[in-house]
Amino acid sequence: MDRDPLAVPADVAGDSVTIWEGDYENPPDDPYHRPATHTEVRVRRGGRVTRIALYYPVASPTGPPEGR
Repeated sequence: MDRDPLAVPADVAGDSVTIWEGDYENPPDDPYHRPATHTEVRVRRGGRVTRIALYYPVASPTGPPEGR
């Protein structure tokens, strides 16, 4: 299984919340394969992750190429 190339340029952690900002590298032949970036919020209780929320940027006004 191929892994998605993901860079984590920012990581903020506290006692009960971790926030990651991740940037995906899309292949040149399919630049809209996955969202270019996202923010992930993980909430912990008792040392275990109990909730994960993903946030994506609003789509570009021009959108992906025709047919996507």
